[in-house]
Amino acid sequence: MQIDCPKCMNKAIIYSRKKLDIKVSTLYCACKNEDCCHTFAMDLCYSHSLSPSKLEQHNMISDLLRSLPASERQLILANF
Repeated sequence: MQIDCPKCMNKAIIYSRKKLDIKVSTLYCACKNEDCCHTFAMDLCYSHSLSPSKLEQHNMISDLLRSLPASERQLILANF
């Protein structure tokens, strides 16, 4: 991941991270530009999914199959 310094727009490094939540972290950064040397903190947070996790798909299918009567479940599984 590349972080840009908000003061000079050069590259910065992440030297530490504080996990606030499973979906939120504070990144502690330092600008690599020797003329700037700005240190700063940025928040990194989860926004949204672009495609579902394969783990979620598997769980949804498993739950759906378990909710069906045994006869329907066997019929569906026989066709695979």
